[in-house]
This record gives sequence, structure tokens and C-alpha cells, in this order.
Amino acid sequence: MRKAFHGAVIAWAVLAFHVPQAWLLVFLLFPKTGNGGWGDAAVNALLMTAWGGVHSLMARDFAQKAMARLVGRDFVKVLYVTVAGLTQCALLALWRPLAGGVWEVRGLGWWVLAGLFLAAAGAVFVSSLLLDYMEALGARAVLRRMRGEARRDMPLSVRGPYAYCRHPVYLFTILLLWTGPVMNLTRLEFAFLGTVYILVGMFLEDRDTVRSMGPEYETYRKNVPMLIPRLTPWRPPATGKGGAG
Repeated sequence: MRKAFHGAVIAWAVLAFHVPQAWLLVFLLFPKTGNGGWGDAAVNALLMTAWGGVHSLMARDFAQKAMARLVGRDFVKVLYVTVAGLTQCALLALWRPLAGGVWEVRGLGWWVLAGLFLAAAGAVFVSSLLLDYMEALGARAVLRRMRGEARRDMPLSVRGPYAYCRHPVYLFTILLLWTGPVMNLTRLEFAFLGTVYILVGMFLEDRDTVRSMGPEYETYRKNVPMLIPRLTPWRPPATGKGGAG
């Protein structure tokens, strides 16, 4: 019975993570144009601020400890993924379409830009896999609990794009926001506010990671840029324990 429960939790984590991301891809690739004006844009900004505030709050140390007391340490990430997914769905559902367009490419150009958009989405997914996909879902801790294994710190990842910049997931997400065959004002506002949120969150995450990982991440940070990739891959003199975002 316990294994069935843990399996259901893992399945839920997969759904809670991927359904909102799939909706986001459709939202960005086929953005709606409406009659919205400045008032609607202000409502959208408030929605993004509330969504970003919930995410940032839940990522803070005191919130993580509170969630651990509520659901148990091994289920904190699943709870985070659940709330993040549900609030993202609410954000997309409530986002108000605006009037006006920036560009709209047709014919062969549509397929080229749509291909670049999907390539950016694939790069986000691959970067998550290299960091630890199951950890990102919150499933790793549940699996260890199910198997009776001890908790382990995530190792610092310097594979693939992590050898060129510290936050490739954020880099490719920004590319995802700004690439595509259609850019209307509905999507433009979402892309701009989403980019601001990513940049702020990236600095906060970097600060927290330095605190939690110590000298190993400090060495990594000194040698690998935060967002703009370096030209050659960096290789650490030695690997230890920790994690990168």
C-alpha cells in the first residue's frame, strides 16, 4: 500500500510539472489577440507579480521548513511543484489578451521560427535532465523514501551546457519566451515580465546556492558566467557535493 501511495505521488508530480509546461508552449506558440488595453495589461502585471511572489516565497528557507513540517521533508519538492503548476495554470487562464501585434511570420518562415521555438523548449528539457530531472520533479526524494535509501546532496553538474553557463535552463527559457513566428502584445507583455522574473529569481537562487554549497560553487561561479555562455567548456579540478541551477 505504501509503494502504491509513493507511486501515485510520483505520477502526480510528473503531471503537475508537465501539464502546465505543455499549456505554456501552446500559449506562447499560438498567442491570442484581444481588445485589451492598459487596464488589462495592468491586471496581467499583477497576476505575474503574484505568481512570481508565490514562487519566490516558497523557495525561501523558512517556507521550505514550514512545508517540511506540514508534509514531511521528502514531499516538500512535490508540494512546491504542485503549487507552482497550479498557479501557472491559473496565470495562463487569467491572462488577458491585448490588442496589437509586433510580428507575424507566415509560410516557410513560420516553420523555421516554430522550429527554433521547439528547439529552445527541447534545450530546457535536456538541461533539466542533465541537472537531475527526477530531483526537479520532487520524485527523487520520494523514490529514496520508497526504497529506504538515505538522502544525498545533489552533485554539482558541469555536464553539457552547465560547462558554459551556470543557468542554461533560464537561458533557454528566455529564448523560448522571445522566439516564435507570432509576437503580439499579449505575448510581448508575458515575455517581458517573465524575463524580469527569471533574472530576479536567478540572482536570488545564485545567492542561496552559494550559501548552501560553499567553496565548490564559489569556484564554479568564478569560472562560469551566470547566463551568457563562455566560449570554451569549463572543467573543475575536482568534483564534490552540491548542486547548480
